[in-house]
Amino acid sequence: MHLGIDFDGTITDAPGMRQRYARERWEIDLAAHEVMREGAVPIVGDERYREMSIVTEGVLTTFTEPQADALSVLDELLQGHEVTVITARYGHQAAFARRWLQRHALPVRVVHTSRAPKTEICRVLGVDVLLDDNINQLGDAYSAALLEVGTLPVLYELPYNRERARPEGLRAVSSWPAFASLVEELARA
Repeated sequence: MHLGIDFDGTITDAPGMRQRYARERWEIDLAAHEVMREGAVPIVGDERYREMSIVTEGVLTTFTEPQADALSVLDELLQGHEVTVITARYGHQAAFARRWLQRHALPVRVVHTSRAPKTEICRVLGVDVLLDDNINQLGDAYSAALLEVGTLPVLYELPYNRERARPEGLRAVSSWPAFASLVEELARA
């Protein structure tokens, strides 16, 4: 199978880095459910949110921890599947993601969309499954478009996305081992 994997918040603990940045830079404690735009902007403001996003998707990428079990499960998945990191980052930001993956000895290709939806990249690459922490934020039409091109959308559940509505056809996992189990199940089907 060809697996598409989001980078920020899915492979890396980008939410944790945002919390750390807000605490160290402005002495503001963001709760885990307040790290994305809709939760953070009312607290830190739009300008600070932009700054935090730019910095955490830039030079601070190197210092961002992986999500629990992400490295070991990705290593396992690479043994039997094609894996592509599909990130919404811009090209210059994607370079930081490539360095992070190299630093962690993960030989994975990185494709960026420059904030465009990932649907077309999934179609062109023939991605069977897309794991992403923001997939339910983008709504029913986005999930439907992914399904239409043959890509199963899978939500990586985190505190800031658990309560959002789930589009039809969207699957969800709460951990990397759960994602590995889902991939095994799909490969057997």
